[in-house]
Amino acid sequence: MKTDTESEDRTPLNKPHKSGGKKSAAVIPLDCPQFQCCMAAAENDPTISADDLLAMFRDIGVHGSLLELEVVASNLQQILELIESFEGWPALPDEVLGWRPLLDWILRQDTSVIPASEYFKTPHKSPLSGVCTTSHPLYALLWWTTDRSQLEYWHLLQGHVLLAHLRLISNDPGRYYDYRTSFRAPYSDILNRTYKAGVLLREISVHYAASSAELLRPDRPPQELAESLYYFWEHFAKGKKKASSQVQSGEDELDDQEAYEKDLNVYLLKTHRDTFRSHLRDFTSMLSTAYELRSSTERSGSHGGGSRETIQGFLPLMNLDLDQAEPDFSDPHKPVRALYRRVEAASSFGSKRGGAVRYQIEFDIEEDENEGVVFIDALPICSRKSGGGAANLVTTVLQGRARAEALENQLFLWDYEYLTDSAIQHLRRNMPGDFSEALHKKGAKAFLRAQSLALLAVLLGTGAGMTLSCQLKWVQSRQDLTGHHQFAYQFGASEQPGLWYVWIAPPSSWGGKYDKAQDLCADIQDSILCLPDVGRYGQYLNLLLHQYPDLRSSSRIFKKQKTSYQRDIKEYLRTIDPSGYLTLGRVENYLWRRCAGTGDIGEAGLIYAKKQRLGRVRRFYTTLPRAKLVDRYIQIMEQISDICWPSSDSESLSRSLPLDSTGYLGSLFRPKAGVIQSGVRALEELLDRQGRSLYASAKNRLKSPQELRADWSSYYNHYTLYTWLYFAYATASRTICKPFPENPAEGTTSGFIVHQDKDTLDQSHLRLLWVPELLLHQLQNQWNLAVQQIEELQNRRFRDDVMGSSFFMEGNRMVALCPKNLRPMLEQFLGGDMPVNSHRRFCRSHLLEQGCPGEIVDAFMVHWYAGESPWSRYSSQSALAYVAELKPYLERMLDTLGFRLQPLPTQNAVFHH
Repeated sequence: MKTDTESEDRTPLNKPHKSGGKKSAAVIPLDCPQFQCCMAAAENDPTISADDLLAMFRDIGVHGSLLELEVVASNLQQILELIESFEGWPALPDEVLGWRPLLDWILRQDTSVIPASEYFKTPHKSPLSGVCTTSHPLYALLWWTTDRSQLEYWHLLQGHVLLAHLRLISNDPGRYYDYRTSFRAPYSDILNRTYKAGVLLREISVHYAASSAELLRPDRPPQELAESLYYFWEHFAKGKKKASSQVQSGEDELDDQEAYEKDLNVYLLKTHRDTFRSHLRDFTSMLSTAYELRSSTERSGSHGGGSRETIQGFLPLMNLDLDQAEPDFSDPHKPVRALYRRVEAASSFGSKRGGAVRYQIEFDIEEDENEGVVFIDALPICSRKSGGGAANLVTTVLQGRARAEALENQLFLWDYEYLTDSAIQHLRRNMPGDFSEALHKKGAKAFLRAQSLALLAVLLGTGAGMTLSCQLKWVQSRQDLTGHHQFAYQFGASEQPGLWYVWIAPPSSWGGKYDKAQDLCADIQDSILCLPDVGRYGQYLNLLLHQYPDLRSSSRIFKKQKTSYQRDIKEYLRTIDPSGYLTLGRVENYLWRRCAGTGDIGEAGLIYAKKQRLGRVRRFYTTLPRAKLVDRYIQIMEQISDICWPSSDSESLSRSLPLDSTGYLGSLFRPKAGVIQSGVRALEELLDRQGRSLYASAKNRLKSPQELRADWSSYYNHYTLYTWLYFAYATASRTICKPFPENPAEGTTSGFIVHQDKDTLDQSHLRLLWVPELLLHQLQNQWNLAVQQIEELQNRRFRDDVMGSSFFMEGNRMVALCPKNLRPMLEQFLGGDMPVNSHRRFCRSHLLEQGCPGEIVDAFMVHWYAGESPWSRYSSQSALAYVAELKPYLERMLDTLGFRLQPLPTQNAVFHH
């Protein structure tokens, strides 16, 4: 393989140009210190070849500053691993196989060799956007990712572009250019093709125009995919567009290519998005050119001028929910979007795009928590000038829709959307006979029906949803699971039931900022939940693979497109239930609704991988033992399957669980109880030492007044920190700048205070906060201490900047008790840096783990959507009943953590004389 240093045929460099000052603009690698450090390290490392590393940089077009190389290397490693796992694909080129040790080497280096990712500095924008997407299109494309529901298919699409790009440059005379001294590669036509293909992938990454990676069937080998897309586009471009009614999807003679073309044809006719069609044409053009189905000089279509729609692409933590946008009442003919508005995101964080995301990262807040209630009554009634009667009608319809959703959010078990047990039993009684009949019939339709019923069994057994269930793989053991496995099944030995392996995506990541927090938090290993096949639904899979052994050729069981299975399942459900009550959507949601409606929504989100909006905020703060989650799953399956799962022994009521049921699952930042206990104990001991020292120093005149004031301020800060910790864990209050009530001894005989730790326009998140008696005394001590501190403050200008007792001392001035000032103090006593809101994760998770009812925990955490508020005027919740239920769990938790009433030092006034 030629390297840059071996190449003799070098294309002259383009004329240098200024980069414009942007980090992502084209630069010469040799001019970048990051590149120089990296190559120096590679040359001094005998485990890799520096020439091979340089050749890899050249072929994928690494940016000269190595910007985001760590992220690109990680993604590329997953893509190559995924490609190699698919049978039927050709072997990777030799030079690509040689990339594996190079990528491993890159990911092992520290930031002095490979720069750290800068994405979290501006999480609303890719660091490689701008010039880099055109000058280094493949490199920029390899940075992007997508949501977990289509990640595997999307990685395969990236793999197709990668392989096509390598094929195109392999025959280009400028391939072996001198990468070190070039702004960009000399083959601009290939870069342009790669860039246009990347635009399509970025559209798919955000499901633009309701697209999905699965639609293109990227699991097929590259040559086959290129041919399928090429022939489809030839038909589509020549006007041979068939309406969906003209193609009978159930006919046996409909082959795979026809079904593929039909699905793409129907999709493109439905989208009415010319830009997406154009980008699909460009993607097809690149693949068909790379695989020699068309000439490299043949144009793929006209590219006239005019405005273009900017495709941002998928970004982690990015809010992409279109249904959160405000309705457009100015034009009654425009498509109406949903009613909800992020009022708080606009008022609290500013109107700039990504403001809520930046707030979330800085203060560790789930962005959906910043969504207020639906302001139905505040919607403007439009005049005739702004839409007239049509817009008023839209307003009325949306008000009704919002009320319906508020009712639906309450998850009543008698909701029409919730399937009854009798409906599920009816389905389970019909499936075995129909499945057996389909297995023993011949033809494509019978084969599809057998697969569809097996897929339906997976839904009934796991509640994973259609998207994830279609990606199910079979494995022989847990060791066979690799990084790209999201959902797998292991057949049981002999008569033993099998095991479902479900990847439950954590709602957050450790990130570089909290890399040391992992040792302080609950043990979360790989976020895989192992569930026993209680309902024996795996028998359908076993019989299917036995009857069709060709399906064992790869680990993936369901190889057709999801839409094919959806159509067939819907047809089958209409056959056994003509009333239309038994629908695919209700079957998909049945287990989640059953678990959430009779327990906790956050817990249900950790058992069933199908994402639900109601569980989003709750999952952000929930971390539970895997054993508890598996036990809850078994309990639900026992209720609906009339099966009694065996216990671990005859004398115990605990169920027998899989061996892989240790550790925790869920949010990553749940601090360990021992870490909190150690921090509280250390703070108590410090306060005791400081109090004794202050009293002795003041009494014996050992220090000057200035030194005494400094020591006193230190004591005050530590006392305030202790009070904040006590208050935070006793109330699960969010980290706000003024958490403590003013003069708490007044008006708190009932033990309740009115508290608001979320800013809303209508104060809709005011709540009754029950405060334990010892904490009330602690808050009063804090108040008395703060009053003395304010009276003795020398610099009077700062008095008015702080209200109440919620402040720290910084020299002779008061500073707010806010996350920025709390974080370094918490790091000192907890032993490491972690989000300041980590106490909320502990509170929610610990209370649930100890058996506190989910409704009580939600009221305690202030977790609710429209229709769920326990303190609204229509709520039937009793405040006294709430306290009676919560009190024993909360007091035991506070006692376990070691919180006590901290007395003030004797004769503390002497410190100020």
